[in-house]
Amino acid sequence: MKIMKKSLFILTLLALGLTACNREETEPAVGTYPKDVDLSSVTTTSGGVETVDGTPTLRLRDGQVVTGSLIRTDDAHMVKVTIEDGATVTLNGATIDGKAEYDDAWAGITCEGDATILLTGVNTVTNFDCWYPAIFVPEGKTLTIGGSGALTASNTYYTTTGLGAAIGGGDEIPCGNIAITGGTVTANGGSCSAAIGGGYGASGGSITISGGTVTATAASDGGAAIGSGQRGDSGASCGDITICGTASVMATGGDNAAGIGSGGADPYRANTCGNISISGACTVTATGGGNAAGIGTGNQATCGSISITGGTVRAQGGNSAAGIGCGLGSDERKSECGAITIETIEGHEDDFTSVTAIRGQGALRPIGHSAYESRDNTCGTITFGVFPVYAAGEDPYNYNIGGSGLIFEETTTDLGDPDEDYTDNTWVLRKK
Repeated sequence: MKIMKKSLFILTLLALGLTACNREETEPAVGTYPKDVDLSSVTTTSGGVETVDGTPTLRLRDGQVVTGSLIRTDDAHMVKVTIEDGATVTLNGATIDGKAEYDDAWAGITCEGDATILLTGVNTVTNFDCWYPAIFVPEGKTLTIGGSGALTASNTYYTTTGLGAAIGGGDEIPCGNIAITGGTVTANGGSCSAAIGGGYGASGGSITISGGTVTATAASDGGAAIGSGQRGDSGASCGDITICGTASVMATGGDNAAGIGSGGADPYRANTCGNISISGACTVTATGGGNAAGIGTGNQATCGSISITGGTVRAQGGNSAAGIGCGLGSDERKSECGAITIETIEGHEDDFTSVTAIRGQGALRPIGHSAYESRDNTCGTITFGVFPVYAAGEDPYNYNIGGSGLIFEETTTDLGDPDEDYTDNTWVLRKK
């Protein structure tokens, strides 16, 4: 009896050993799912796709690495890609091309909650539906983008632009917070929406860019490059905007929309953004669309305070708009911004290089409220260093900044319009 049991035991071990030796090597799993996801194998019925609320869905989970291409060439590739709440996923040379149509579909990537995307290699994401962004961040949640790779996110509709942001919200679809900590990020927004931030007629959360290289371009009829989209039936808004650290940012707003700040409004519908803060050793170039500031408000829109305490900053206003401060405004709805402060911070003086502000054609000054005093556009106190240079009701050209720790220069930038007198159209502040 003992001999039979011993023989059975040995045979069992041999069987297990043979099974282990003959088992094919597989990618290590993260939890109970594969580590690697190859989008090239994904269809509505394969590649890990499940059906969620009747929609073929590829749910990306924490720790997964995404490669390959998912390109909408037919209905078999109409797959919704989501990131599970709380997950960190890596895009490694991935392409998601939704070839957006007008068909009530979804974004290129939909975050189910808080999410982190790490970039490796060159990645591209576009939306599946023209109303949705390329990457959607739900209201009240935060998407963080970092890593060392590149990402191009574009809102598209056939061969033109769609109606949502590149990263953020969609047409009357609110969005949450966006943080970019690294990588090379190119964001191309759709009509009436921001490139990074809010969609048309929708609210958006805060936007923080602390590292990497970011190029944000709104559509010609879009919203702010970084900030809120254009006003809709219920207006539009976004939260605070912070650019800091070693970030390099280039932002170009759509018509009536700021490069960094708020999109355009009208006499009946408001458009607002929170406070704008630029600090650290960053580099920022912001260009406003027509009637909008480079950094500040869109036409007839508002923003909170603007603080610049470091970096190399260049802000160009559109026609009738300040470089930093207010857009045009109208008799029915003025443009308003909060206090504007440009100063060095004790212990971080080396972070501050220069701030260059250029007024648009027809604007009153490079920094502050913009054109047409009769329209009662307003901004808060402007402070260079520790010295207030302009407050509402005071001489707007009192810009003596002696003892501020900054050097003030008034120069001229040739903007290519021979009919416009651009004498002293540029203010430059440098560290002493």
